[in-house]
Amino acid sequence: MRERGRALIVDGRPTTRESLLRVCRGAGLSGSIALSWPEAKEELRSRYYDLVLICSESRGHSCVAMIRDIRELGLDSCILIVAPPRRHSTIVECLSNGAYDNILTPVHETWAAITVSRAIERRKYYAGAQMKDHYRRLSIFDDLTRIHNHRYFHQSLSRGISAAARYQYPFSILLMDLDNFKAYNDAHGHLAGDQALRALGAFLGKSIRAGDIAARYGGEEFALILSHTDKEGALVVAERLRAGTEAIQRTHRSLPAPFTVSIGAATFPGDGKTKDALILRADKALYRAKRDGKNRVCG
Repeated sequence: MRERGRALIVDGRPTTRESLLRVCRGAGLSGSIALSWPEAKEELRSRYYDLVLICSESRGHSCVAMIRDIRELGLDSCILIVAPPRRHSTIVECLSNGAYDNILTPVHETWAAITVSRAIERRKYYAGAQMKDHYRRLSIFDDLTRIHNHRYFHQSLSRGISAAARYQYPFSILLMDLDNFKAYNDAHGHLAGDQALRALGAFLGKSIRAGDIAARYGGEEFALILSHTDKEGALVVAERLRAGTEAIQRTHRSLPAPFTVSIGAATFPGDGKTKDALILRADKALYRAKRDGKNRVCG
């Protein structure tokens, strides 16, 4: 969050909005006023507000509709409803639809200050949690393809081998490489190459089971972890992914040309009992697929 947060007060009543403005400024916020909801929407489009205080009696727009508009704008502002006690049902409906709290009118400024302070603390906590989640995602996801990254693949592979050894079940990995990717980039440009990588990442992400893992291994290489899968099953999955990759351009019309992949498979424990042994075996299988003509699966 910025050093000084912002609050937008949406209220056409002079007495109420001035009281709320004093409360917000007393809490260290920069306060702005919108006299109507259309005016407020334009303000929300132009700058971010940590708090939005909405009068329940604004003409022409219900509070719930305003809350939905705020979320449809993609904003995570903390919302407070300003309403008299007789609007009990409206307050409840707003709280049920995403408002954080309410301030009763006529405004008791000491009470309102407590509510605003609590809302600010919630917003800070939420922003901190978002930042934490952002950095967590950066640490385990590849920015281009939006699937897991090389680091997460290795961590998951180590955990997967340990579990497979303990509970005695098969466990397979696939190493996948785009064929002739340098030529694809040279012919169509690096932006098209990035688009192909994104499309392949999206395809892999939606083509695996919930317990499996797809990752970008590096460059144009991808890796998959297939839990509870023996060599025969891994080769079946690999062939399905190979054939599906050939068809990606049909659903991604903006891709300038189709592309293919070669895939190597390895299975625990027959092909290796350690992470390095499995990767080496899958890499050798991938090399054979490349050597034997590409766009094929070897295990």
